[in-house]
Amino acid sequence: MANADIKQEIARYVCIDGTVYAVKPHIKFVMQCRRGFLFGKDRKPEVVVYGKNTEWAPKKEILQAPHEKFKAVWPLRLDVEGRPDWKSRVFETTDKIQNTKLPFVDCTK
Repeated sequence: MANADIKQEIARYVCIDGTVYAVKPHIKFVMQCRRGFLFGKDRKPEVVVYGKNTEWAPKKEILQAPHEKFKAVWPLRLDVEGRPDWKSRVFETTDKIQNTKLPFVDCTK
């Protein structure tokens, strides 16, 4: 139980589609790009246009989690089939886990 208390202090949490993700403590917002990858940012993200491309503003970091088959961390990607517009997929992180019964993914590594 002591390990859970330590993790509680050094991470922030976000619930997306019924799964709780632990992210680094400086990440205040998590957003999903058009291809499904999750990114973290320390302030409210904004959509910008670069030439023909529309994407999230710079200074973002991709969230990575341990891969099921490999021992390395891997970029975290969610399914985009049937999802609403990717520009509306912005989630604010919290300092506590809201529901401990949901599946948990650690992205703090």
